[in-house]
Amino acid sequence: MKVLIATTSFPRNRKDYGGIFVYHLAEHLIKQGIEVKVVAPSCGILETVDGEFDGLEVHRFRYFFRKWEMLFCRGGGALPMMKKYPLLKLLLPFSLLAYAYSVLKQSKDADIILSEWTISGFVAIPAKILRHKKLIVSLLGSDMMKARSSTFYRMITRLTFKLADKITSVSRRIINEAKEIGASSDKLIFLPYGTLDDFLNISRTMPNKPFRLLYIGNLIPLKNVDVIIKAISMLSEDYELKIVGDGPYRMQLEQLVKSLGVTERVQFTGRVPHEEIKEHLAWAHALILVSSSEGRPNVVLEALASGLPVIVSDIPGNRELVEDGKNGIVVPLSSPERLAEAIKTLFEKKNRWEEFSKRGREFVIREGLTWSETAKKHIKLFKKLLESPV
Repeated sequence: MKVLIATTSFPRNRKDYGGIFVYHLAEHLIKQGIEVKVVAPSCGILETVDGEFDGLEVHRFRYFFRKWEMLFCRGGGALPMMKKYPLLKLLLPFSLLAYAYSVLKQSKDADIILSEWTISGFVAIPAKILRHKKLIVSLLGSDMMKARSSTFYRMITRLTFKLADKITSVSRRIINEAKEIGASSDKLIFLPYGTLDDFLNISRTMPNKPFRLLYIGNLIPLKNVDVIIKAISMLSEDYELKIVGDGPYRMQLEQLVKSLGVTERVQFTGRVPHEEIKEHLAWAHALILVSSSEGRPNVVLEALASGLPVIVSDIPGNRELVEDGKNGIVVPLSSPERLAEAIKTLFEKKNRWEEFSKRGREFVIREGLTWSETAKKHIKLFKKLLESPV
C-alpha cells in the first residue's frame, strides 16, 4: 500500500520539531509496511537536506524565490507570519498553486492521499478527481477556528468536506464543529494522534525546591505565555520557569520578564531539536499550557506520558486530555492569579503531585495513545477505504 501525505508543516531535519507529529506518523506507518511519500512546502534558505529521513521520500514544492519562501517554516506557521508581515499574503496564491501541482504530480502511484489540515485537502482535490484517488482529510487545532473567522476558508472547508472520502480529527470537539460546518456524520472519524514510547520511560521522583516549571511551544499571542510569566512574578523564588520554543512574540516576552524583575528565574532556550524535548520534560516538575485555543495538544500528551503533572487552560482541546483534579489542574483563561494559585496548590499538597504523575501515565496507556497504535488505526482505515467502491 502506498500513501501520500500532504502537509503544510514538516520538519526540515530530525532536529526540527515543526510538524514533527507528521513525521512520527509517517515513520510508524513505514515500520508497519506502508510505503509513504510526503509533499511539504519548501523552507527556502532555511531548508536542509532531507536525506536524514531514512525510508521516507520527501518532496518540497517551490513556490517563489528561495529567500521569500518563509510562509510555512518560520514564526509558528502561515497565519502568524502573514499577520506579522502582511505582504506575505501575496505569496499565498503561488504557494497554493504549487502545492496543488505537486500533490497531483506525486500522487500518480499512491493508493491514498492523507491531507493534514483542511487546506491540504483542498489542494488535493484535483489529484482526487483527475487520478481517482481516495482522499482523507485530517482536521487539527486551527482548522475550525479559521473556518469560523474567514468566509473564504469556510467556503473551501465545505467544498473539501463534500469531496473527501473520510474526515478524521484528533479531537471530538473538532468533530462536532465540523458537523456544524457541513461535514457528513458518516465521513467523520475520531482518530487521536499518539506519543513516543520513549516518554513513558522517563523516571520521576518527588520534586524538591526550586520547583521547575516548563512551557513548550510557539511564542505567539494565542499561547498566552505572558500569563505564565506574570504568574511566576507572583510566586516566591522557589519557582523557576523554562520557555522552550521561538516565534514572533519572543522579544515582547523577554521585555516583560525584565519589567517584572524575574530575569533570574525565567530562561528562554529558543527552538530546540525535538529529540531534546525528552530531556526538558525530565528536567521539569510541571508543564504549563494556558493557550486560548488548541486542537488536542501533543505537548500535553507527551507530558502525561512522561509522568509530568500538567496545568492547562479551560478550553475544550485541553479538557479532552486533562480532567481537573484527576490527572492535572485546569485553570480559567487569562488569569495569572488563578494560575499562580494552582501552581502553589500542586506543590504544597503532599500527595497531589504524585497522584497526577501516576494518573497521567495511566491515561496514556489505557487509551492506547502511542504512535504505534495510531499507525495501526490509520492502516485499518486505509484498508477499509480501499475496499469500498470508487
